[in-house]
Amino acid sequence: MSFEAFPAGLTSLRGSVASGENVIAATLAREASDVAHALQALDEITPETLASLLKANPRWVPLLASCVGLGLEQLKRQLEHRLGSSGWLTLARKNPDRLVAALDEGFGLVAAVR
Repeated sequence: MSFEAFPAGLTSLRGSVASGENVIAATLAREASDVAHALQALDEITPETLASLLKANPRWVPLLASCVGLGLEQLKRQLEHRLGSSGWLTLARKNPDRLVAALDEGFGLVAAVR
């Protein structure tokens, strides 16, 4: 799937749901689009470039984790198990290299994002 197609594939989230859910869906679609564009702008996808991206944008951790099939609760449990903390925002800000390494070793994050 191309990066351009990724955000377009999220349009089904905008179906006829309550207005609060529409706002959430629109926010998720916008965030996904931002992630896709940032990834596309990278010269190369490596653990280092992903760590830099997450350090600058810690809220993107769940979106990248979804590339390896982890939902938010699964992400929290895996981070607690692997790194001793489920706080993905703090991990992304303070130790993004360790965060990316854990997700890559456990789930193949770098290959999935590529």
